[in-house]
Amino acid sequence: QDPASVVDVDGRCLLPEGPVAEAWAALRRSWGPGARHLPSGAELHLTLRANHRGDVLVLVRGGRGRGNPELLLERAPPVRAIWKAFGRKGGLPRLLAGAERLKEEWYGDLLDLVPEAFLQGNREAAKRLHDAVLGELREVRGKRLVDAYCGFGLYGLVSARRGASAVGIESDPSGLQMAGGLGAEGFRILAGTVQERLPEALPADLVVLNPPRCGIAPGVAGMLVTGVTGRIVYVSCDPATLARDVRRLGGSFEIRRLQVFDLFPQTAHVEVVLTLDRSR
Repeated sequence: QDPASVVDVDGRCLLPEGPVAEAWAALRRSWGPGARHLPSGAELHLTLRANHRGDVLVLVRGGRGRGNPELLLERAPPVRAIWKAFGRKGGLPRLLAGAERLKEEWYGDLLDLVPEAFLQGNREAAKRLHDAVLGELREVRGKRLVDAYCGFGLYGLVSARRGASAVGIESDPSGLQMAGGLGAEGFRILAGTVQERLPEALPADLVVLNPPRCGIAPGVAGMLVTGVTGRIVYVSCDPATLARDVRRLGGSFEIRRLQVFDLFPQTAHVEVVLTLDRSR
């Protein structure tokens, strides 16, 4: 397939969760000739996200106006809410139609499903990845843990409930919004970038790194070398930037274990969990 070509993905695609595939097929049937019931414009980006109950949230990016979201909700039953994103200058997304709050369950916590917050799309594979990361942390009781690039703070929350003193660091407003309704004794989140806030969280016995595809900033590696006494568990969606960052750590840490998770079946992308222990 020519990488520059447009591929029409219909309701028979096997990659999404069942509710997402069902909602997508219903939207395709319902948006009318020329997609006239969607906001108008040459470029439109729809993000569909299902919660644990199968309710689907749609986030609309681009386009002008609001379209006819009420009609789409009526004709596409799996869809429970339609939001419109306006970019950083326009502020947070605005609800166009449907439920203002949908809940998502993750490790026993009920979270508000925030339209722009990052969550893995492959629910079953993501659970295996999270279990693997928590397993690599081993016994955390009494340890100091940093959950860097933490999103809503999954690893920090679970570790605090297991007896750790945990600090999360997150800069994305959507992740912070999802974290707002959660809490655990011994866990707090610092709002800001990791390179700005990490010095406040160190020293630590354990660190979880889950950065975006670009990896960690150069200065972060130096802080980890001087401030981490035990183990680093690095979660990466780009093996190339992961290798670069490990090289930046020099000989201060040695590779203990590498695990690969296929969160994106039938693509070239994988998620890697790399365990690094302080060199003796």
